[in-house]
Formats: sequence, C-alpha cells, structure tokens
Amino acid sequence: MRSGAAIRRRLSFPAIFTSPSWRTGKGGPPVMTRDRLATVSGAVSGAYCRAHPLLLFAAGCLILVACAGSEPAPAPEALIGPEWIAREIDGSAVMDRPQSTLLFESPDRVVGDTGCNRYFGPWTVTGARIAIGPLGSSRRACAPEVMDQEQRFLAALEDAATWTINADDCLYLGDDSGAVLIRLCPAGSM
Repeated sequence: MRSGAAIRRRLSFPAIFTSPSWRTGKGGPPVMTRDRLATVSGAVSGAYCRAHPLLLFAAGCLILVACAGSEPAPAPEALIGPEWIAREIDGSAVMDRPQSTLLFESPDRVVGDTGCNRYFGPWTVTGARIAIGPLGSSRRACAPEVMDQEQRFLAALEDAATWTINADDCLYLGDDSGAVLIRLCPAGSM
C-alpha cells in the first residue's frame, strides 16, 4: 500500500455484531465510519441462522444455563402432614411453652395453634413461592407475652412469600427478598 492511500477494513462476526469500519486519510488518524450491533431479531433470522446454526445452538445453551436456578424447588407435598413447631420468628427464639404450630392440613388449607388461639386459612404454593392467608382465629385473651408472640407468628405466616426445607429438616418461610421470617421444625425433632 502506498502512504496516504485510504485504507478500508471491516471485521464481521455474523449474528453477534459488526465491528466498526475504519478509514484513514493522508497522514491522519483512523476515523470510525460505522458501528453496528446486530439485534436479537436480526441474529436469529435470515442468512445468519442458515450460516451459523452451531453458534446459535451454543448461544441458546448458554442462555438456558445462565437462567437456570441452582437448585430445584422442594416439592410442596413435603409440607403436608407433619406438624411444624415455630423455633424462631424474625431471628428471635420463641417461647418453649406454649408452642406455636403450623399444620398444612390439605393442599389448600392450613390450621394451627398460636399458643393462645387456634387459627385456620388457605394457602397456595407455586415452586418456591408460598402464600398463606388471610387467616382467621379464635379470640381468647392470654398473657401479654403470649399475645405478642401470637401476633408476630401470624404476621410472619401471612407475610411469607418464599419457602424452603433445609438440611436440618426445618421449614424456612421468607419474605420477597428471601429474608427468613420464621423457622419451623417438625414436631419431635428438637
């Protein structure tokens, strides 16, 4: 090439992006003349699909792996049957007596004892998401500390949005951010 002659160069990576085109003038710096990023619709249609099916397959696999959860959600059937005893509410230990309990009585109904009153209500689960309530209860009066625990317990149940059963076999109900609201363990386990 002769000095001062225009240089045109274009690198192409089909289905992903096209690099800028460069042009140089007489003794001057390179100047970018075009910069284009292929859109998703352009990357998966037309000649790109026919020319690079393996690249598209690999990209699809990477997307699926990146979007997959690290663990499968536990089966909701694990909730039904055992009576769950509250061990912690909002990170604080609960009273040993009276106990606050939770029983997933059927695929759509919970019942239990707050330590003062009996309660009941609907529940639903979808994957790792859970919704409990609205809850109804009896209306007995108890000692102030028992009533305080009852209010915290029922509020935690109704605020629960996520659930998991950990290696300790305890049920953890969490809020939308995943923060643990309440830890319950099967009756007789602790």
